[in-house]
Amino acid sequence: MAIFQIFGNHRISLFIRNAVFYTVAIFVSVSCEYNMELDKYEQPPKLFLDCIAGFNDSTVVKVMAATPINKLPGEFDVEKVNLRMTVNGKAVDLSKKHTPMYRNLYWYSDVRYKPGDKVVIDASLDGITPIHAETVIPTESPQATVKVFGQSEDLQDIYVSLKFDSGKTRYYAMRVFQTVRYYNPIIERDVSNTQQMFYLNDKVNYINDHNNRDCILFWDTTEYDSGEFDVKLSTYSQIVNTTGVKSVEYNVMLYNMTEEYFKYLLSLTRNDNGSSTGSDFLYNTMSAYTNVDNGLGILAGVNTIKSNALHDGDVMEIR
Repeated sequence: MAIFQIFGNHRISLFIRNAVFYTVAIFVSVSCEYNMELDKYEQPPKLFLDCIAGFNDSTVVKVMAATPINKLPGEFDVEKVNLRMTVNGKAVDLSKKHTPMYRNLYWYSDVRYKPGDKVVIDASLDGITPIHAETVIPTESPQATVKVFGQSEDLQDIYVSLKFDSGKTRYYAMRVFQTVRYYNPIIERDVSNTQQMFYLNDKVNYINDHNNRDCILFWDTTEYDSGEFDVKLSTYSQIVNTTGVKSVEYNVMLYNMTEEYFKYLLSLTRNDNGSSTGSDFLYNTMSAYTNVDNGLGILAGVNTIKSNALHDGDVMEIR
């Protein structure tokens, strides 16, 4: 079984964010479209790709160098990666950027996708086999009936009742954000604070570790024949304990995602559900689905819809 280190000062999918530098060992042992030779300890270096097209308003592409665990890091300079991204065969302008504090490298584009768009990424770096990956933005927009109810007095917990079309296999995901508006006596004016909410029940799949990483609820519609379920959510205590609250509202992000992204998220939940390693420098060994030819990582597409502001007791059709 091949073990790789991944270097490049970036998060590994949903697991690494706000990192100074991490060494990550990955056992590639789950089903994937690219089959590595796992019977040899000595492996050539690979490129690691991370891009979810359509997940946010902008597209972020991250490419890192993955080297066998028995090799020293630093041999490959990811600043010299040749990267090309196309949508329906047309090249997309990519801007190379770095995060402010740790100078983490990524590529950015404000491209807007339409349902059915084909997204292709090719990357190469001297000394490493070039990689290729492609995906298609789902043609159907996500749709659901969302009801927010059961807000407690301390603003901590709410329930979301979700109803969706379960007529055929689809891969859905959801994130919920809470915005609290309150009066700040120090600056003598109203301010607002938005936090992503965390899922407290275990009846659905989720990535959640309460450590500033994405908290995504996701499911395969074949798992819920009734087409509906309720989920309980909670916020950070610093919002819960806020005084002088003027209003509380919620926004729901719904995603219709490709099967590849669903498989990728599902594989990550097998790694202690994204649990934090605390102060440890090394992450635990993890398995991850990949659809990158000749490399590692993920390129996936999502069709995203964001709700208008919801308040306790509101019912809204999102489509």
